[in-house]
Amino acid sequence: MDEKPMDQAQAEVSANTAFVDVAAAFTVTMCAIGNRLGLFKILGSDGPATSSELAKRAGINERYSLEWLSALTCAGYLDYNPDSQRFALPREHAPVLAHEGGPLFMGGTHQQMPPTLKPVDQVIQAFRNGGGISQSVYGHDYWVGFERLTNSWFENLLTQRWIPAMPGLQQKLRQGATVADVGCGNDRALIKMAKIYPESRYVGYDNHPPSIEYAVRNAQEAGVTNKARFVELDVTDGFPEKYDLITTFDVIHDMVIPRRALKAI
Repeated sequence: MDEKPMDQAQAEVSANTAFVDVAAAFTVTMCAIGNRLGLFKILGSDGPATSSELAKRAGINERYSLEWLSALTCAGYLDYNPDSQRFALPREHAPVLAHEGGPLFMGGTHQQMPPTLKPVDQVIQAFRNGGGISQSVYGHDYWVGFERLTNSWFENLLTQRWIPAMPGLQQKLRQGATVADVGCGNDRALIKMAKIYPESRYVGYDNHPPSIEYAVRNAQEAGVTNKARFVELDVTDGFPEKYDLITTFDVIHDMVIPRRALKAI
């Protein structure tokens, strides 16, 4: 049986797609480095800089400063002025890369990417044998990045848009409701609600002990420990009581048995 000849042009398109994706992976790594070292924020607050000026401002090696600036200029994240030899963070890029807690901020996601790849060998074993990967494998840096990502939602959308979109919910929370958050993590969501709707009472559930400890510290810092508490619990086994409102943010798809969690809710 005759085989159809390979379309060389299409093969080259495929190769280009793969190359672009690899380049994007390296770009994200550079963004993660810049996020960790505060380089985007320094460029955003202090203005354009040569590689040596950025190195002095950030306390980093000048050679690495130049490589980082050059790579992200090639990727379109930064601008370069050949006359002054200065690199700049465009005004339109600052909300995404430098404005912590803003609605467009991506720094938390950049922080998550390196630890996301850490357990790749265990993921491969799960592909072969089934099962999953324990949350504890990903490490503290992953969960801090996740908190920074979701905190942008809670600071800019939760009480401003999401809760008002549900008929009667604001009034209920203002009068005093019982609220549970499933897969609460470090729980900026409940803390935000506890500050805006102090008449209600809140409990966060998570089966990841370090997240519960972190949530308790966050609540203490926010001064809402009299309104919000946090409990280590796998809700797929059921809830200890009923609630007026149950929330869950970016969690269900990560659960071992999502349908059981939804049924419990």
